[in-house]
Amino acid sequence: MANDVANVANLAILQGQGLEEAGAVVWWELSGMLSGADLADELLARGFSANDPAVLNVIAPSPEVALYRAAAQALRGRKHLLRTISRGSWEAFEEQIVRDADGDERLEVTSIARGGVRRSAGSEPQPFVKSTHPELGPAFAELTLAAYGLHRRVWHTSDVGGWMIYVANQAAVSAVALRSSGGFYFVPRSALARWRAMAEAVQAVSSNVLRELPAMKTEQCAQAVIAAVQREAAQGLSEVQSYLSGEVTSKRGIASAESRIADALAKIQRYADLFGGDFGAIRAQAEELQAGCAIAMLAAQAAAGATA
Repeated sequence: MANDVANVANLAILQGQGLEEAGAVVWWELSGMLSGADLADELLARGFSANDPAVLNVIAPSPEVALYRAAAQALRGRKHLLRTISRGSWEAFEEQIVRDADGDERLEVTSIARGGVRRSAGSEPQPFVKSTHPELGPAFAELTLAAYGLHRRVWHTSDVGGWMIYVANQAAVSAVALRSSGGFYFVPRSALARWRAMAEAVQAVSSNVLRELPAMKTEQCAQAVIAAVQREAAQGLSEVQSYLSGEVTSKRGIASAESRIADALAKIQRYADLFGGDFGAIRAQAEELQAGCAIAMLAAQAAAGATA
């Protein structure tokens, strides 16, 4: 982590040297949980509208995820396994080393309970935990169901990280990952006020820390950011190409592909306006895929008409 910070910090140059600020390099250090409701309230208090994507995407963990996390919490501190049986259901086991009559040791795995979420139309999802062990199961089931409500309300670090990446990639921020694996993002100057407001909201309701370094408009900064934008666009367009090359393409899927291409072109233009750079090849690829989407949409409409 220290080396990554040092490498990315090469893009950030101290202010006061007569250089124009291009934006900032941002990253976050996540720890602990936060309340999704508290985050939404904090965003609203800072002037975000209820219809803002940043607020709309403060989504509570699903019942299935919450119950799984509650079960993992109930098993914490013990040698255990939590195996998925099917979508939304699991079985909990306890592991222990036992010694047989000959003095040999072996691993013994004992089922404790099974759990999941029952869903039926018109009713709330119902979590359940059924004991499979007369001694260990009942207490485990009680602990799991008691913790379920908490895990429906709170976000874990993975939820916070997912939300941060989502809002960073929204057009209103238009950040770009500086590494293919993520972790460090460049936020353009025009979006810094919004980014900082979201970062402050997260920090106000949790122990998570969001870091920022100013990035000045230097040749090194421009090269790194332009390369990142090109890499991101190329990956997205490659995924669109793979979809269009498949045997099954729905009108909804094609429309989604068209939207992704439009978003990629808009982001390219924003960064071209900021840094310049040669995006000719990636633009040409995007425009070619737009034509492919148009052809695919006509074919899908014709197929739908033929089966009507």
